[in-house]
Amino acid sequence: MKINTTFCLSFFLTIFTLNSFAQNPTIIGNAIICPDDSTVLTTQPYDTYQWFQRFYGSSTITPIPGANSQTLTVDYYNYAASYLSVEVTMGPNDYTSPEFFVDGYVFAGMTVMSTGNYTTGPNGEFVLCQGDTMYFEVMMPYNTNITWIRDGNPIPGANGVVLVVTEPGNYFVTGAPADCPNFITNPGVVLEVIDCSNGINDPAHASPITTFPNPATDVVELSNLKANTSYVLLNSLGQNIREGKTLSSEMKMIISDLPDGVYFLKMSNGQSSQFLKTSNSS
Repeated sequence: MKINTTFCLSFFLTIFTLNSFAQNPTIIGNAIICPDDSTVLTTQPYDTYQWFQRFYGSSTITPIPGANSQTLTVDYYNYAASYLSVEVTMGPNDYTSPEFFVDGYVFAGMTVMSTGNYTTGPNGEFVLCQGDTMYFEVMMPYNTNITWIRDGNPIPGANGVVLVVTEPGNYFVTGAPADCPNFITNPGVVLEVIDCSNGINDPAHASPITTFPNPATDVVELSNLKANTSYVLLNSLGQNIREGKTLSSEMKMIISDLPDGVYFLKMSNGQSSQFLKTSNSS
């Protein structure tokens, strides 16, 4: 009887490869995730799967509920800074992969630097006089998907890290780091620029508005106002939320209908204030 040595060798190599493969599952995928993002991890094909998680600094390995397929979708807030592994079966045998560390990008908050010819008013506003030019610059690592906004409207063509400012307005900016271009964030403050003809030495500027409580949940009490003065309330994007006119030196503003966030009160006489609206009274 003639034995087909080529067939036998091929069969032996196939069985050897399958056994070696089954005993060494590995996890494949992106090991670092951007904030507000997710990624998909995968392993080789087996009969069954169970994924496990161990947080950084912990020795406890926990099965992930419902994670019983060849792939696992992991997001930044639930999986960053943790070790993942997968236990699989092929036929009667069980195998476990080495741990796979999932990390996450961490960025400091966005900041904006101001330079150029300008002065600063008593309430922190930027003051431009005739012929002055100032510059707002978004600091690293935020250099991608930049959008500059003035008085609640995007400035056409203003998509660089530096903005040349020659006129008054309420400026705002959003952007992302190059490593995570979809992580759009902002500095959380409106950059107020006024014209020096508004008179920054007016007594109204020397008397800042008193805001209580701050943070506030339902009502914010404002005092040290000038009566019969128009005002606008802006959100953190510089958008006009509401407007009105003061009747006296004190005013109560109902804010229970507003989303949580930072708000800016701008008076027509140059006074300004800001407060935090939160649903948590503590």
